[in-house]
Amino acid sequence: TLDAFSEETINDPEVVHLRERIKVGHDADIQSRYPAHYGAAITVGDCHFDVTDAYGDPEFPMELEAVRQKAVTLMMHGGFTKAKAVRVCAAALSLVALPDAC
Repeated sequence: TLDAFSEETINDPEVVHLRERIKVGHDADIQSRYPAHYGAAITVGDCHFDVTDAYGDPEFPMELEAVRQKAVTLMMHGGFTKAKAVRVCAAALSLVALPDAC
């Protein structure tokens, strides 16, 4: 959730300790798949996980309801009321139904 990015959470001693143990690096295999795929990998101890297409990427798209919920959450975090965020989403999604203007 967005709470994970709050100052309080970022500065939590347990989070700081965990962050100090994380290493970020480049993976040539994943890079070689780009731009057809936007993957990622993580290694925790002896376990390695590789994702070719992350959720939300064009090859693994989010369902419409998940996009709508994410948009409402982000707008509310930005100060919109839930009702206003829902109305904005509905208005934006109504544009998708318009005939192609070109």
